[in-house]
Amino acid sequence: MISSKSFFDKEEKVAGYSGGGGRARRNCSVQTDSLRKEEYDVEGQGEQDGVFMINVITVPDDRSEEFLEHWDRITEYMRRQTGFVRTNLYRRFDNPQQWVNVSVFESTESIRAAFSTEEFDRLAESHPGYRDIGLYAQIRSAEHV
Repeated sequence: MISSKSFFDKEEKVAGYSGGGGRARRNCSVQTDSLRKEEYDVEGQGEQDGVFMINVITVPDDRSEEFLEHWDRITEYMRRQTGFVRTNLYRRFDNPQQWVNVSVFESTESIRAAFSTEEFDRLAESHPGYRDIGLYAQIRSAEHV
């Protein structure tokens, strides 16, 4: 049963899955199909600072090592892509099944190109968690004075 549409994918109810409120994402290659096809108007929304791709990922405890190995493989792939700037991976203190990956690219076009290769499709097929992916523009920033 489809419950809503997100930036990359359709969200599905998954019986017996307790993380993420009973929702899970289809595999990443399905999620990225719409990114490959659509144009996104980010003019005036901070693209000059890069485009932030934020993934909220739920990984069962018994698959965290597998997830980290997978993240390392995807990161090595992304580091070779034109327009990739950096990525950081975070793990939630009070819910260690939840991870957040924040990647920065120069533009939506560079993300589209990175997600549109056969190598990326192969890497994405083996992702061991459930993902909620979105693109964000940085609107404001602050630093310690």
